[in-house]
Amino acid sequence: MRLVDPIVDEIDQEAPITRRILAAVPEDKLPWKPHAKSMSLARLAQHVAEIQGRLAQIMVHDSFDPTTFPQQAEPTTLAEIMTTFETGRARAKELICQTGDERALQNWSFVAGGQPSMTLPRIAAYRVLL
Repeated sequence: MRLVDPIVDEIDQEAPITRRILAAVPEDKLPWKPHAKSMSLARLAQHVAEIQGRLAQIMVHDSFDPTTFPQQAEPTTLAEIMTTFETGRARAKELICQTGDERALQNWSFVAGGQPSMTLPRIAAYRVLL
């Protein structure tokens, strides 16, 4: 068994729950914001939908600076959100499965302001962030 295999299993185990939560988002309320300074319900749901795919994508590299990662457009339908989830989940599994044990044990860093604010083995980053 490879080090990343349990991570891939967890992605599969969490998928039905995430699908159920996203499916419960009322499409007619997507523009709603709990506060004027808050993200819309559409953006919040999109964030949940895109977490796995985006995190796996950034962990292909040795570090990540959030200022370099483009934001996706805000979705206007629940179908867009669900597509983001399914596409991202499949991509996450694909990228994580390509990670060999040696690479999984190498350090990965979250960079803020040009300085690493968190450095840990990639396998631990998968566990913490996914």
